[in-house]
Amino acid sequence: MNKKEKVISFIFLAMISIFFIMFYVIIHPIVLFDSDDWINCCSFRDAIPLYGAWNPGRILPEIMMPLCSKIGAYVIHPLFPKVSLFRALTYAYALNVTAAIVLVVSELYALVWTKTKKIHISIIGTLFFVLSIFWFFRSEYANNIYLLSTRDLSTYYVYVIPNLFCSAALLMLIRLSLEGKINDMWKGLGGAARIVLLYFCIFSNLWASVIIGIYVSLLLLRDIYNLVKKKEKIKYQTIIWKVVILIGWLLAQFMEATGGRASYAVHSQTYMERMGTTIKNLVDMILKVNRACAVVIIAFTIYLFIRMIVKKDKVCANVLILGAINIAALMIYNVITCNKVDPEYIKRVDVLWGALLWIILTEVYAIITLCEYHQSIIVWLPLGLILIFCNIDTKGKTFDEALVGIDEPEDAYMICEYIAYQLKSADGQGLTSMDLIVPKFGAEDNWPIATYVNSSISDMAYEYGITSHKLKIETIIPTVNITIPQFE
Repeated sequence: MNKKEKVISFIFLAMISIFFIMFYVIIHPIVLFDSDDWINCCSFRDAIPLYGAWNPGRILPEIMMPLCSKIGAYVIHPLFPKVSLFRALTYAYALNVTAAIVLVVSELYALVWTKTKKIHISIIGTLFFVLSIFWFFRSEYANNIYLLSTRDLSTYYVYVIPNLFCSAALLMLIRLSLEGKINDMWKGLGGAARIVLLYFCIFSNLWASVIIGIYVSLLLLRDIYNLVKKKEKIKYQTIIWKVVILIGWLLAQFMEATGGRASYAVHSQTYMERMGTTIKNLVDMILKVNRACAVVIIAFTIYLFIRMIVKKDKVCANVLILGAINIAALMIYNVITCNKVDPEYIKRVDVLWGALLWIILTEVYAIITLCEYHQSIIVWLPLGLILIFCNIDTKGKTFDEALVGIDEPEDAYMICEYIAYQLKSADGQGLTSMDLIVPKFGAEDNWPIATYVNSSISDMAYEYGITSHKLKIETIIPTVNITIPQFE
């Protein structure tokens, strides 16, 4: 890549970064609001698996969320003193999620460049990937889900960010394999960074880490096949790192199975009844796929299949087989684990992300192949991307908010500011304890601001400078029709 191409690549990735920052700050802001958010934003843990803990192997989200919250409170907030703490936290979370997205996009861009050595194809393939995030499930006029949709701030860290980290690691492994450098990737500072990335990918989240677990398993099986069937000489270094990753991944699976969260699941249905519900929910999700997107997916897959059969294209065959195996394995894993945890989980895109990722990557490869073997079609692809973009937007509020219990981020900010206002008032009066008034919601425990979260709110307020000392919140009082002061 020459200097001009590097500049264009930098500008392109910078524009994507700016878009996602604006998306998560203004369009659909990531707001600290519900009880899980108050608990998790200041619940730091050791960076090693903890046997018997609630989530023994969920290291990445339980380190990154409180760390990012501290950056928001003590770095970003002082830089913008006229902005409230909760909006400063939104800035920090938006930067964090955007950085994870750009890590994936950069790896995909580098992968396409490695395959084609053409900057315009790299841009087109990457733009298709970014647009597919919003296009895949855009089927209604308002409140659609998209591939980075999730429930709240906490699930951004528990599901979305691990998904993105593991996706970036997957693309990195594919790119290094294509470059012939995969067995030498542990050298130097780059090797140290890859070890850190893969460690946190393995110990992140079950539905994210399986992306790496399955792919590395396939690499290991290929090495074993070449060793046994083809009698190829394989250096132990080429196998040992795959074995280490798989052992780590299996350890993470085992640790999660022994945690409090795994034993918490209680079901009223039998195993087979839950399995039926899980599969039905999966079918419902498939039916939500945007029709135009489904047509493009089918058309691109047929094109690759035709090249495989007619042109005897071995690369197309390998891509289709690799994609099909990964998609099938990930779907089976999702069905089994969701059946165990909760059949409703499979209706979440942050659980299905791995399989959906492989579908989109297969379509990106189809675009690359079209550009390489049918160059006259390249001039039509920008129009195709514009048509996709226009098929995403709607007259209504296109995408759903990552909020539970309320519809608007501004309402969430207002409620959090009201909570902070009460805490500051009690702190200013020198009180050591207080009752906290919050809006009344429909749930028995008043979720999303649950009555049991009093100590966590107190901890968060003290840790992030809302109060000068730790107040004891005696009772959280859900109240109907409370008057919330207007805060700037």
